[in-house]
Amino acid sequence: SFMLEEIFFLKGVRENHRKLWWGSLPFHWGLYLLVVTSFGLLVAGVGFSPPWFVSLIALLGAIGGVLTAVGALILLVLRYREARLRPYTTPLDRLNLALLVVLGALCAAVAIVPGGMAQAVEATGQLLRLRTPEVSLLLGLQMALAGLFIFYLPFTRMIHFFSKYFTYHEVRWDDRPVEPGSALEKRLRGALDFGVDWSAEHISSTGSTWAEVATTLPDQDKKDGA
Repeated sequence: SFMLEEIFFLKGVRENHRKLWWGSLPFHWGLYLLVVTSFGLLVAGVGFSPPWFVSLIALLGAIGGVLTAVGALILLVLRYREARLRPYTTPLDRLNLALLVVLGALCAAVAIVPGGMAQAVEATGQLLRLRTPEVSLLLGLQMALAGLFIFYLPFTRMIHFFSKYFTYHEVRWDDRPVEPGSALEKRLRGALDFGVDWSAEHISSTGSTWAEVATTLPDQDKKDGA
């Protein structure tokens, strides 16, 4: 239940930063619909392409593109204007959002233009058969930008759609007991042997392992060194 609320309604963002949520929700829903549209194009590209199905994926693509573009634009403006967000915003974050504004607009345009989605279906079928499709300038731009986005996606923080389960949900909700001699205990012991190469007021020192940090109070270090 918690994961579903987080995935579909971004519960954490809504509760902690409502202003950001107004841009993040349409942005994520737009991406979800564009992913569904992409799968629909694959199905149509292999041969299942009755008019009603092409119209359906065109509708989903149009809504998804508009939501993505609008949501990304809101997030881009907030990352420029919100003092709370500036420390966590990099030039690459802004570039990603700007690219998604354009990509969302292009996806919507392809879906809305008469015959645009039918041409996208035909192009998908040609690509699946390893043939070079003939496309309009609009569809060509959309395909090129989508390809660029997919190529560099794994190198950005947007990969959280996949990694968040392993780095957040599984960590937060994994309540298995640590039993002596278990595989989990061995993993934890290995993690505690990792080195610590940074320092802060709550971290005793650098050059230590996490096991040493976890069993030593920062004040104790200061007293011992005094």
